[in-house]
Amino acid sequence: MFVARILHPIKVLGPGDRVGIWFVGCKHGCIGCSNPELWEQLPKYNIDFATFKILIENIKKTKSIDGFTLTGGEPFLQPQVLRENFAILKIYI
Repeated sequence: MFVARILHPIKVLGPGDRVGIWFVGCKHGCIGCSNPELWEQLPKYNIDFATFKILIENIKKTKSIDGFTLTGGEPFLQPQVLRENFAILKIYI
């Protein structure tokens, strides 16, 4: 999966103290995009789900998670990742 950053708490992208996950990769090229640096899926952003899960678990050890906000880039350029892996995140809410 291509992820640029994971931040917590995020309070402006949904209700409560959320985990913000910035995915990498976008083909839209919108004028005025707030994250054009995340358009290209560079290898440095590629992490496996096990590593990602550890990062989320480390947040959960000390802080509550009210939800997840998926942003980017365009998260839906990685539909298989979303389908296979993100259902498991419900256990952290």
